[in-house]
Amino acid sequence: MTFYAVANGRSIGIFLNWNDCNNSVKGYKNALYKESKKRKVDTDIAWDKVKWIDLEMKEDFLEKAKALFNGEECDTRVQFPVDLDDDTILKLSMEAHKRDITLNKMIEIILQEVIDRHRVNGTLA
Repeated sequence: MTFYAVANGRSIGIFLNWNDCNNSVKGYKNALYKESKKRKVDTDIAWDKVKWIDLEMKEDFLEKAKALFNGEECDTRVQFPVDLDDDTILKLSMEAHKRDITLNKMIEIILQEVIDRHRVNGTLA
């Protein structure tokens, strides 16, 4: 059996047929999907040109926050959890969908805006 894993599309998840997968990714900006003959996929090789890393969350967050604050390039593979209630996630997801971006990208934009608002003369206020 063939499975289709969608990491970025209108719907994210595992699809059992190409039509459902295609409906999720066709015309979707930066769609990311992969066909697999098995349901479980090794995340180290799941997506072309994407190498996942697993670092300590606290160090990841501080390193990324410092780079964002200083306007420096940062490793976008570094992730940290954001604890949001269901209503907030729904609202953010709907806004991300309107903008044709991922929820992660939406949260990244919000974090950058918050950092920019609190930046005064190159330091956080």
